[in-house]
Amino acid sequence: MAHILPQIAERHSGYGPLLDVACACLAFLLPWALVKSYTLHFFYLIGAATLLDSGWFVALTTHGKGLALPNPAIIRAGSFYATHMSPLLALIRMVHDRVWQGFDAVWFSAVQGVWYGLIGLAVWLAVRRAAPSLALPTALLTALGGVELATLGFPHFEVAMPALILLFLALFGHARNPWALLLLPLLLAVREDAGLHAACLLALIGWHFALTRDQASRYAERVYLLLAALLIASALISIVVRQHYFGGGDNTLDRVYLGSPPLTHITLPFLEQRLVHVVRQRLYIFLPVAMIVFTAVWMRDRLLLLGPLACVPWLMLAMIAVVQDAGTLKNYYAFPFIVALAWPALCLAFRTLQERRLVRLQIVGAHCRYPSCRIARGMRIQHHGPIFCRHRGRRSAAPRPCSTAFLPRSPVSAPGSPTMRRRRCG
Repeated sequence: MAHILPQIAERHSGYGPLLDVACACLAFLLPWALVKSYTLHFFYLIGAATLLDSGWFVALTTHGKGLALPNPAIIRAGSFYATHMSPLLALIRMVHDRVWQGFDAVWFSAVQGVWYGLIGLAVWLAVRRAAPSLALPTALLTALGGVELATLGFPHFEVAMPALILLFLALFGHARNPWALLLLPLLLAVREDAGLHAACLLALIGWHFALTRDQASRYAERVYLLLAALLIASALISIVVRQHYFGGGDNTLDRVYLGSPPLTHITLPFLEQRLVHVVRQRLYIFLPVAMIVFTAVWMRDRLLLLGPLACVPWLMLAMIAVVQDAGTLKNYYAFPFIVALAWPALCLAFRTLQERRLVRLQIVGAHCRYPSCRIARGMRIQHHGPIFCRHRGRRSAAPRPCSTAFLPRSPVSAPGSPTMRRRRCG
């Protein structure tokens, strides 16, 4: 596809705006359709609704009233805000109540597909100006890259964070589109720490412009540093509100990362084992990141280095996490790296030159993520679904994602039924 689509685009370049609209729709709709279909496969064919988190999110996005997020009775009393400040789930439920009459799991699957579609659309918007013929294949390869496929093993709404960050940067980076600022409140509504993830990258972009000594760069520096400061302040307010009003519930930071008592689990053998495991099992993350860092150093391109640098705080937090899944960046825990691996394409939103070599780097990196998924032993059966591979034999003999391989082959239970396995959101 990476070779065919550029030829089609160049051959029909005279169609102009119509072709742009068609390519933008494909960049969004193809990832949306594939992810929606796989998430339905996750619920109805694998029988993974018995995992707590995904069924929990289905219930939160389809049942309730107003901005309240009451937990299903089978989980525990209280509100989901005791775990995460995520009013976005309540907003999704309000839309559901107005427009949807179908099954709950289908609605959640369609919403999950939207975030991956936005990733493809953001990359297409960033690349279109510099390399129109490469924009669509780059968008598709990025939206269905290694980290994105890994998150399908256990569907979580946290993938909305990198999707909204990428879309904001694609719209705001070059054209300074003021409408892009409307995405920031939506981003802050995803989770209490969403502002911190975005602020890391925006502060680095401001630092980059601070080192570029011209009038336009000074203005950009002030804008990005101001946005970073506002996002940090909003995230801190959200954390304080959650702790003050819902602090009697689940403390995710202590339970997943710091431990109780804090940091007593950290030893030198623990850190060594964690680092070796992550490097060996997450090649689909670190091989493309290593390519980006090497290229940035070799080209002396400071801007290209910012994407991986923004993930360093999250990686350091993961290294000390007491929970194994979080510490090894399994499934959705690697979501900040979606921005880092899409960064070569997003760099084009901040440049005035037509630098096609960054697009080529993005395509090569995206191609590397697929074989690296196979190389990483922990991901060998992660993505075996009806979309991404062909099953042999009967459907019942199909391999199951590693995140649900321990589940018994029992009838699928509805979200909120008494058969739900207990697993907590992190």
